[in-house]
Amino acid sequence: MKKLFYLLLIVPMVLMGCKKGAKDAEPETVKLSVTPNSIISPSIGADYSLTLTAPESWTASCADSWVKINPVSGNAGTVEISVKIAADKTSTEASSKIVFKSGDQTVEVPVKRLAKDPALKIVSETEIKTPKEGGAYSIQVESNIKWQISSNVSWAKVQGEAVKRNNAIITVNVDPATKPEETVGTLTVSPMEGTGIEKQTVTITRSASDATSMTIDKSRIDAPSEGGLYSVTVNTTVKWRATKSLEADWLTLGSAEGNGNGSFTIKVEPATSSEELSTVVTISEVRSDDYQPVQLDVVVTRGSSVTLKGAFFSVSATNKVYFSQGNLQYLILRGSGKDIFRFAEHQWDFVGDAEKGNVYYNGQKCDNNKYFGMQYEGWIDMFAWGTGDKPWSGSTDNAVFAEFHEWGANQISNGGNQANLWRTLTKDEWVYLFFKRDNASTLRGYGTVNGVAGLILLPDNWEMPTGVAAFQPTFSYTANDWTKMENNGAVFLPAAGVMSLNDFQILIVRGLGEVGAYWSCTPSSSALLAHVFNFDSTSKGTGAMIRYLHLSVRLVRDAN
Repeated sequence: MKKLFYLLLIVPMVLMGCKKGAKDAEPETVKLSVTPNSIISPSIGADYSLTLTAPESWTASCADSWVKINPVSGNAGTVEISVKIAADKTSTEASSKIVFKSGDQTVEVPVKRLAKDPALKIVSETEIKTPKEGGAYSIQVESNIKWQISSNVSWAKVQGEAVKRNNAIITVNVDPATKPEETVGTLTVSPMEGTGIEKQTVTITRSASDATSMTIDKSRIDAPSEGGLYSVTVNTTVKWRATKSLEADWLTLGSAEGNGNGSFTIKVEPATSSEELSTVVTISEVRSDDYQPVQLDVVVTRGSSVTLKGAFFSVSATNKVYFSQGNLQYLILRGSGKDIFRFAEHQWDFVGDAEKGNVYYNGQKCDNNKYFGMQYEGWIDMFAWGTGDKPWSGSTDNAVFAEFHEWGANQISNGGNQANLWRTLTKDEWVYLFFKRDNASTLRGYGTVNGVAGLILLPDNWEMPTGVAAFQPTFSYTANDWTKMENNGAVFLPAAGVMSLNDFQILIVRGLGEVGAYWSCTPSSSALLAHVFNFDSTSKGTGAMIRYLHLSVRLVRDAN
């Protein structure tokens, strides 16, 4: 009985203790969580869904714009979040992360976008055959990279922008045929990013036209100032006609029509002025249909009058010379076989370098510094000593210049176009001209012509032209005034500089517009040197320079 009493006392106490523990227990804490806990996207991008559980208000952010999140904030609870991964544009793998924050809790979900495998393929026909009329054709390209398309022929033209990205359909316009034979062109689709991707090509074969095959035996005539009679042979099976510009009254055409193979003549009249003239003679098919006729051109150039009567200069007690109309120039046309010599069109003309100088070829500024480059095409006017046989020489080996080769031994297009009409002055002749002839000191001076600095020479029998200010030791003439001076025989030597070695052992023009240096044909007692005539604004005289240096050349013609 006593035991039962104690048991009844213990049970309520236990029950009371249990109730108190349940009432005092702490609630379980909710953690910030995101599933899945990472994203790996293909290169083309994709859409993903994340499940976020947050104990209180939350935010989501990513530092990279190619990861888009929606929504980016919310209240406590569980929510679905959309993640959009943009497509790859760089062909490289990219990594980022999405940062979730709720209260003092942070969860990061790493994001990776795999690099794409670059692909480029022409899925349309890769061989196109067109009729003679040409037409428009489509080329379909499938790609996931940046690429470009180009044509190697002018008659197949790519329409629109040539640079594309991803899939595209390209339109190519093929012009009507103009030749009596089948023509073939290639369109090339080239990758501009990615590695290991090969170029793709499309071959376009255009049928022959109804044109007639016609050829001529020459496309250029360089007549001397004395003019001449030239014959052009025409090979064809149809009627043809030769015509010239109405303004070219200095040439006439003979037998200018034919039917089938034949020839005609071009008579060039002698020059009557110091101006070089050029024109084009066109040989055309005579057709009865509306098809475009074949036309071929002959470029005809006549040299200027090579001497001025009485405008002579004494170079010794017994010998007199005429000066050429300008400094010697040489045209380089790589691999054409049409390289030519000429005299500068104006006495103040000089090639110089990329900045200074006033000589152009096909609209491009000529540059002596560039003519050693294999791609350069244009005029040069500075030469190593005695390089009449190799005016392009850029060697720095003096052994190459052991012998003097006369520049005047060549045909000069606007200087008579005959070999050996012109020559280079000797050292003694330069000295006599500047210092020993009668009144030498009054027949020279340093100044400018048409804005170009240089040295003026007056002939022995000088007469000042009417309307021009009296000659002074220093002078400045406009182009108009100089024309009057030139017509009375005045000669101008531009200060065209010296092409010498720079610190990197590369030949480069120095002293442009300040120094003039002109070769003589006289070697020095040293095998390394040759005599020159040089000048600047304060001095003038003869000296010797290393033969591989490049200087100006001014030729003369004997007047005796």
